[in-house]
Amino acid sequence: MAAPNPQEKESVSFRLKKQIKNDLATLSETTGRSQTFIVEEALQEYIDLNMWQINAINEGIKQANEGKLLSTEEVLERLEKKRVQ
Repeated sequence: MAAPNPQEKESVSFRLKKQIKNDLATLSETTGRSQTFIVEEALQEYIDLNMWQINAINEGIKQANEGKLLSTEEVLERLEKKRVQ
C-alpha cells in the first residue's frame, strides 16, 4: 500500500459567519491568495499552536506523575537567574 500524499486535497464543507466569509473574500482579493490557501494556512497555524500546548501539558503531567516537580522556591530561583543573565 502506498503512503498517503500529504499534498492530496479533500473537500470540506462548513458554515461561516457572514462577516468572516466577507473578510476572507476581501483578504483573498487583496493578497492575491486563494481562499483555500488562507483557510489552510490559518487552520494549520491554529492546529500547530494547540498541538504544541497539548503536548506541553501532557509532558508536564508525565513529569508530575514521575515526581519531577520543583518547589516554589526552586522556580523563583531559576527565574531570578534568568532575569539577571
